[in-house]
This record gives sequence, structure tokens and C-alpha cells, in this order.
Amino acid sequence: MNRRWLASLLILAAGPVHAQSNDWSYRATVYGWLSGLSSTIDAPRGSVSTDLSFSDVLDNLQMAAFASFEARRGNWGYIADLNYTDLSSSRDTPVGILYSSADVDSKMTIFAGYAAYRLVDGPNGFLDLAPGFRAYSLDLDVKINGAAAPSLSYSSSQNWFDAVIGLRGGVPISDRWSARGFADVGGFGIGDSSELSWQVGGFVNCAFNETWSADVGYRYLSIEKEINNFDTTLELSGPLIGVSARF
Repeated sequence: MNRRWLASLLILAAGPVHAQSNDWSYRATVYGWLSGLSSTIDAPRGSVSTDLSFSDVLDNLQMAAFASFEARRGNWGYIADLNYTDLSSSRDTPVGILYSSADVDSKMTIFAGYAAYRLVDGPNGFLDLAPGFRAYSLDLDVKINGAAAPSLSYSSSQNWFDAVIGLRGGVPISDRWSARGFADVGGFGIGDSSELSWQVGGFVNCAFNETWSADVGYRYLSIEKEINNFDTTLELSGPLIGVSARF
């Protein structure tokens, strides 16, 4: 009789554990960020600025990769987002006849992670508070091509980390359609972090079935950072298109 009670207790104890382990939900997304790029670098012979549209970026793009992953259980969600770009550009210099043009080659990896706590969750939408971080790896090569003066060049390779705080939210539009938005800010010049980094974006999601959906939206990211004693500003902005799988 005692053995039967013990077996019954083990079954009852195992039931909630099994249900809890299956309470996780996941969302994996592969997307394209059709962004333009604006950059300003205070070089030794003046400020070098580039302003590339998306078509310019495509012409100069060597490689790009974008993906995100979210795991959620109860009120908590854990989000990872990866961006990688490798591109080059050439622009006229602002320093007259001494230098004819400036070539800028950049390789940048941005990896962001968030722990999102659900503040509001109901039939009319949700709102998450999302503290986290954004980590950067930047390789930058700048060459100022000489006309009447000798050419100048410098290279920089730097890794740094920003603590960020963000908000995420969404509202349903219909059974298949929903709208979502996000924003975060960080850096604040703490240690070796960015002087300021922030992003904002939003997208519309269309669910084809319980697993597959598509996203269309817009995203803007700004980074201000002193790199090798040169004030550098990078701005990426443009539409994004993605495909997601839930499981």
C-alpha cells in the first residue's frame, strides 16, 4: 500500500515538472535590414562624412547577416539579436584641393541581448521592460587620398559594450495581423562604452499559421563613440523584412 502511495506521489510530482518544462515558447527570425548608412569621423585632416542610401550600400556591400532569437516562459523573455555588415565607400573630402577623396572600409558586428519582463499582457496588447546589453566589434579603415598633399590613412579595431534599457510592445490588429514596436537607449559614456547609443523601430506582423509569420517594418540605430581619439558617429536606418518561425 505504501508503495502505491509513493508511486502516486511521484506521478503527481512529475506532472507539474513536465508541464512546466513544456511551457517554453521560441521564436527564430531571419531578416534583412535594408538600411542606409551615415557616418562622421573626425579625421586628422578634417571631418570625413558619408551618407549612403540603401542602393549605395548594396553597391558597396561585401557581406551582411541578420538574425534574432527569443525564448519565453511566463512573464520572462530572453532575446538575442545579431547584425553583421561589411561594406566600403568613397566620398569627396571637405579639405579642398589638398585631398581628392576619402575611402572608408568598415566591418561591424553588433550582438544584443535582453531579459524582457512582461509588465502588461492582455487581449489589447502587451508591454515589456527590457534591460540588456549591446556589444560591438568594429574594424575601420580610412584613407584620405592626396591630390596636392601626400595621402593619409589610419586603421582602428575596437570592441566595446553598452548597457541598455528598452521597451517592447505590441497590439493585435486582427486574427492574423499585429503591430509591434521597440526602443532602447544606452552607453552614456560609462567606462569604454558609447557616449550614446539608441534605437527605435516598429513592424507589422502577418501570421500565416501557428508556426510561420512575416514581418515588415522600419528600424533606426545611432551610435556615438570616441574611437582612437576620433569622434565617430554611425547611423543606420531603413526598412526591414523578416520571416519568423514559432515552436
